[in-house]
Amino acid sequence: MQTLNIQELPILFEDNVTYIGLPLLPEHKDPFDRTIVAQIIRRSLILVSADKKFDAYPVQRIWG
Repeated sequence: MQTLNIQELPILFEDNVTYIGLPLLPEHKDPFDRTIVAQIIRRSLILVSADKKFDAYPVQRIWG
C-alpha cells in the first residue's frame, strides 16, 4: 500500500450521518456500498468501480 500511496479510509461518525441521509433505492440496498457512497460524497472523491448501480447516487464513477 505504501508503494502505491494507498491509504485506509476510516468510517467516521460524519460518514454515518451522510449514510442515513441517502435515499434507500430499490436497485441498490447493499449497506457497505452505501457507506462507500457516503464517504465519497463527504470527501468529494471519485469512485472507481464497474458497478453501474452507483450511478443512482450523486457520485462520479469511472471504469466500465
